[in-house]
Order: sequence, then structure tokens, then C-alpha cells
Amino acid sequence: MSNKLTQTRYVRVPAEIIVEVNDPQAVRAAARAAVDAVTDMPKEEREEALTRIADEDIADAVALIVDLAGLLADAPGLEVVEVTWSAEEDPDYEPIDEDL
Repeated sequence: MSNKLTQTRYVRVPAEIIVEVNDPQAVRAAARAAVDAVTDMPKEEREEALTRIADEDIADAVALIVDLAGLLADAPGLEVVEVTWSAEEDPDYEPIDEDL
């Protein structure tokens, strides 16, 4: 058996987060603010995002305010190099523990 440690430069961290939307209006307002904060977003893309926030399911608004890179912003020795995510409604989800 070798005592040699492997040195992996990149580590993929799969995760799943389920959120409960308690205030859809607040989520949509935060999503609009997130879109407004992006100064280099093309006009058509901005209009499409704002339409999705206003007219479509709440998952689009949630996706716009999620900051996965921010989860590791203060982690020592790590730099987030790639982040991808999506959000979708899950009407069949049943919480395991109501106290969470």
C-alpha cells in the first residue's frame, strides 16, 4: 500500500438544494434586481428574462437569484472555476423533516 497522496487539481461537487418558496413576490423582485444588476446583458436577453420572471413558473426566478459560486467564496484554498445549475418546480416533493 502506498502512502502517496493523489493531487487532484479539479474536484466536481454534485449537490442538490430544494428550496421552499414562501414569498413568490419577494423572489420575483430579487430576480428582477439580479437582472437589472447585469450591465452587459443584451436587450433581448434582458427582456426575455424579465418576461420569464413575471409570467412563467417561479423556478425561473429562483434560478436567477441562486449564487452557487458564492457558497464557496470564503473557502480557503479553493477557486470556483465553473458553475452550472437549473431550477425546476417539483410538485411531487414531500419534505422529510418539517423542522428544516
